Amino acid sequence: MGNTGSTGYGGNLEICNSTPYTWNQTYLHSYQMNSWNWPTTLGSGQCTNQYIEYDTTVGKTVSDDGGDIEYTFGNAGYKILVQAGVLNDQYHYRMWLKNFGATNPNIPGSPILPGAYRDYGFAHDGTVHWHLGGSDGAFIEYTLNAKEEV
Repeated sequence: MGNTGSTGYGGNLEICNSTPYTWNQTYLHSYQMNSWNWPTTLGSGQCTNQYIEYDTTVGKTVSDDGGDIEYTFGNAGYKILVQAGVLNDQYHYRMWLKNFGATNPNIPGSPILPGAYRDYGFAHDGTVHWHLGGSDGAFIEYTLNAKEEV
């Protein structure tokens, strides 16, 4: 992982709400991130595509870079914690789904496994897409990591 100067090192993270709920921002924090901006709400059927840039300025410790955003929704208090950071010299995006409980294993795709972090990697100058669909007791998530060649 090299130092890229003063312009930073970034990529996009697209998050789509395919649930019937409005997601409300309940926590936002970042340290040494050049770009970490999120909407306060994400309505049903809406997506947000955020450019996320780590601060790689000379003299900065890149492994300190990080951001957290949490959305809460539904009567059960479902929570999605999105994190960006550097771990073992690798840039990454991670999700933590809280309060989801058991799910229906017969739903195609990736059923929600409650309480576990998921590491979705990072696509420099590309986009990682993450979608959450379904409703109470039948959530499903899916992702695509797309590197855009320049």
